[in-house]
Amino acid sequence: MLDEPQKILIAEPDIALSNIYKEKLSSLGYEVISVYDGEEVINKAEMMQPDLILINAVLPKKNCYQILEDLKNKDSTKKIPIFITSDNADEEDIRKALKMGASLFFSKDKARLIDVVKNVEEVLRIMRQQ
Repeated sequence: MLDEPQKILIAEPDIALSNIYKEKLSSLGYEVISVYDGEEVINKAEMMQPDLILINAVLPKKNCYQILEDLKNKDSTKKIPIFITSDNADEEDIRKALKMGASLFFSKDKARLIDVVKNVEEVLRIMRQQ
């Protein structure tokens, strides 16, 4: 019996970019679910128990800090790695997110799709070995 694919929850309000992430990660064998606002992230994370969450720092209804606070304070979701992407983050934003429990923070002007995907694959590979 084959292992079930690892699940990734993506929250990106830019539908084109969300589809790019989804297509690339799905082609690598991951089960990918896309949502478009912060409340959906929390609801889906609790329901589907993804192996990793990739979110944009600025989402409708809840931003990344509110999402981190909600998910990291619940036993059912606190261990899920959360990667954050941002169009324009400064060092303070990055430090705050990492201190609140984000695993990685990507500035979209510096990180390419391949960088994000490589980091997703590395974290999920390590998780699968545990």
